[in-house]
Amino acid sequence: MRTNGAPLFHISLRKKSVAIFVLLVTLPSLLIGYVILSRYDAILRQQFIDSMEKNLNTTQTNLTEKIKAIEDISDYMIYQENFRRFMETKPTPANMELIHRDQTAIEGFISFHIMSKRYIKSITLQGVGGNELQMGEPVKGMEKPWSDLAHASRGGIVWTDSYPLESGWTGGKRVVSMFRVINSFDKPSYSVGEVIVRLDESEITDLLTAAVPKDQGSIFIVRDDGGVLAASERGTGRPSVSGRGGRCRRSGSPLRTRCSPCGRTARLTLFSSSI
Repeated sequence: MRTNGAPLFHISLRKKSVAIFVLLVTLPSLLIGYVILSRYDAILRQQFIDSMEKNLNTTQTNLTEKIKAIEDISDYMIYQENFRRFMETKPTPANMELIHRDQTAIEGFISFHIMSKRYIKSITLQGVGGNELQMGEPVKGMEKPWSDLAHASRGGIVWTDSYPLESGWTGGKRVVSMFRVINSFDKPSYSVGEVIVRLDESEITDLLTAAVPKDQGSIFIVRDDGGVLAASERGTGRPSVSGRGGRCRRSGSPLRTRCSPCGRTARLTLFSSSI
């Protein structure tokens, strides 16, 4: 009786050639191609991350400078006599000449900052003596909760979330404002008035959008408690550290705003949710 040999020896030469080609050429080529593509993808991702972090740090520097400039204005009001006297002096006929002289000096100072810093839309001074001065865009809206918070902070700097106001020039708009009670330089525990500096939200969102284009993700300014102070896109809500469809990048160091003389510090952090 004849027995069949091993099945392998009965495979045609053509099939053997195809198998050898697949094992020795095609599979190694696919493996090498996969490794190369994975490495290339990792390099591109790292370049994107590095570029994003650089943009975040640049944006943070710009925002920090703007925040510091606004807070420095309020610091100057504490030390400068014209501001303190204007806010303390009662508007009686005997005091009108002095009030007018102080107001002229104040208007020059505020006009310079509004004209040189286009993101400042209006500044309001309210004195305990009854004098009030608003320069820039005439606006009105619900600001009492922020004012109450500033008074509770007793001289601390309060930065608001974005909120709507009605402008006498352009209609409805959104602003981010700094509220601060101005204390007497001679008696730090005694309040002489309040200052409100309103910033155009669109100027801030334009700065954020320049750092992270809309087709690449969103960028947020986030408080310590996770609340969103401002975002490159309105209505983006509260960002998460990780989530479906993207990832969050955090700037190298948080923005910090000082609350002198109470000593408190408010911390803001930039996050970018990238695609």
